[in-house]
Amino acid sequence: MQFSVRVSFPENEKYGWFGAIKIFERVGFIEVAFFNSDLFLGIDIGEIIKPFAKINLKVSSLHFAQFSLVNLDLFAKVFHKTIRIAKCLDCNSIVIHPSMGKLKAMGNFLKKKIDPILEKEKIYFCWETFESKRRIFGGPENLANYCRMH
Repeated sequence: MQFSVRVSFPENEKYGWFGAIKIFERVGFIEVAFFNSDLFLGIDIGEIIKPFAKINLKVSSLHFAQFSLVNLDLFAKVFHKTIRIAKCLDCNSIVIHPSMGKLKAMGNFLKKKIDPILEKEKIYFCWETFESKRRIFGGPENLANYCRMH
C-alpha cells in the first residue's frame, strides 16, 4: 500500500517549495499539484524538480493544471510540459479532472494527439470526475466506459 500527500507547487510566495515537500520525506511519496495553467506554463521545470535530487521523496502522481480542457491549444501546452516533468520525476500517473464540455469536442484530439504520447511514454491519465451531465464524460459510468476503450 502506498500513501501520498498532495502538495501544491507554489503559485505565490507564501512558502518555499523545498520546505513544503521536505516535511513529507518520512511519508515517502507526494502528489505534486498544479492549479493555474498560466502560472504553470511560466514556471521553469528545474524549479519543480530540483528539490527531488536532494531528498528521498518520490512523486506518485502529478495533478494536471486546471482549466477548460476543451481549449485544445492550452491543453496541448500544459500536457507536453506535464509529460516532461513526469519523465524527469520518474512518475507515470497524471491526475486530470474532466471539465465542462462534450466528449465529441475532445475525442479525436485525445485519440490522435494525446493517447499515442501517453502510450509511448508509459504514462497514464488518472481521470477524476464528478457526477454531472455537463462534464466531458457525464459521470462515473461514462468515464469507466471511456477508460475501458482506451
